[in-house]
Amino acid sequence: MAAKPYVLLRKALERNEKVAIAEFALRGRERLSLLRPLGDALLLSGLHWGDEIRSSGEITPPETELTDDEIEGALELMETMPSTPSPTWT
Repeated sequence: MAAKPYVLLRKALERNEKVAIAEFALRGRERLSLLRPLGDALLLSGLHWGDEIRSSGEITPPETELTDDEIEGALELMETMPSTPSPTWT
């Protein structure tokens, strides 16, 4: 039965606060992924190979001058927004 190795891997990663890097096949291609415990499950997050990553120069906005007041206003706005806590490894 596959339940025991699944739970064993999840608990071992959880206890050591570690993640695993894995390869899996999807639609005929090998994919790189990050495997981490999340609650009672394992979460598989797809990663990219080096040749799949584009330069940020194509999408980076031009240099823009900002005043301290504008930055402070943005920080104040962020403080008023509700936040969602990140998952913990407990």
